[in-house]
Amino acid sequence: MNWNPVLPVLEQSRRTPDRLALFADGVELSYGELARRAARLAAALGEQGIGRGSRVGILGSRSLIAVEAVLGVAWCGATYVPLGLRWPEDRINTVVSLTKLDALIADRSGAALLTADMLANIRILALPADAPAEIPPGSAERVVIRVDGHDGSESPHASAPFPEPAEMSANDQVYVIFTSGTTGVPKGVMVASASLATYLAALGARKAMTPDDRASHFTELSFDPSVGEIFLPLYVGASLHVLPALSTVSPARFIRDRQLTVWGSAPAAIAWLRDTRSLQPGSLPTLRYSSFGGEPLPLASVRAWQAAAPNSVVDNLYGPTEATVDCAGQRVEPGATPVVTPERGVLAIGTPHPGSELA
Repeated sequence: MNWNPVLPVLEQSRRTPDRLALFADGVELSYGELARRAARLAAALGEQGIGRGSRVGILGSRSLIAVEAVLGVAWCGATYVPLGLRWPEDRINTVVSLTKLDALIADRSGAALLTADMLANIRILALPADAPAEIPPGSAERVVIRVDGHDGSESPHASAPFPEPAEMSANDQVYVIFTSGTTGVPKGVMVASASLATYLAALGARKAMTPDDRASHFTELSFDPSVGEIFLPLYVGASLHVLPALSTVSPARFIRDRQLTVWGSAPAAIAWLRDTRSLQPGSLPTLRYSSFGGEPLPLASVRAWQAAAPNSVVDNLYGPTEATVDCAGQRVEPGATPVVTPERGVLAIGTPHPGSELA
């Protein structure tokens, strides 16, 4: 059985090729366009021997090319390894060394961070078509792949047939995300395709997402909530809307402009909105589902969000990276009173997802 996580995306592209799939960097892509871009990247990587068992770093986040890279790497059956744009250079070099990357993909922001040390053993490098021509030295045999332009333009071969996604077993790794670990040393958490499928099924049940939804992509690629943010909307035929860097500090206008119905972020986003007086009662009427995770969710923040988004569920999600993003949550219906952890003033973590247990 083929467990490749991009198969639902391919199926969506065949059922509804013209439906909006992605908004990023000011560009809108349909399902047909997004599938072609991901498949072409997969084909280019495959020509260089990248496939099942390969590990491909992605130095980028919240960009059209970063989303394309996640899908393209999975499409050729390889494992993606996100590298944080805000990580110190020595941490990036450590992760590159630990994972023994077979290739590296960078978006425009990532391309500006490339160094000779980082690329010392990288043989295959994929960069935006408009990235600087000068590349730090590295492997003498390096192959440079140019990814489609930042403006979303299609190549002359856009209508050409593209390859089917590579077959992956249930145990093949989809991604490796690094945490600091208890010692402060980066620790890679490897997540297999079957684990991702189980998680997305549980998350899909919580969000009840439909093709009419317009969902946010707020989280950095190097943090695991980005996995559900990217894959789940594309599984159901909804559209994914990537927040520009400037909108992450105060995203209320982006939510309204893009008429988002599904939101996800850390609770700190609520504090930012309150501090900038952007979280006014009734100011986010299009939202129907909002999830928060990664840190405790204060009751005061929930009340403020419920007032601003009166039609939205508030879901407090909890889980370590090792449990495939999150494994439990407390779902609060619009206007309902949440369960609070005694004497802490924050929401309790709630109950486990189906198939998970809390001990």
